[in-house]
Amino acid sequence: MIYGAAQGFQGSLTMSYVGKRYLDMQNQIVAPGFWTTNASLGYGFKDWTLSVSGYNLSNRRDPVLESELGQAQIYRLPGRRVFLNLYVKFR
Repeated sequence: MIYGAAQGFQGSLTMSYVGKRYLDMQNQIVAPGFWTTNASLGYGFKDWTLSVSGYNLSNRRDPVLESELGQAQIYRLPGRRVFLNLYVKFR
């Protein structure tokens, strides 16, 4: 769900699903599917916009991919992140 205009309140709420997948080259390690939730809230002015955005709000750290550094080393989903954003329009 996304709401926004050039000026005024803006916001979004998105959810993404990643299905089960193999984590290794031999296709032997199956990782279950997972959901992630992201959201943002902001306000747009004439020439600039200020917003706060949050990613992976549930703070899940599911396994995502096998590392190229060696067997049994797995990359995990990044944890919760929150950013304050300032966008300026240059004319």
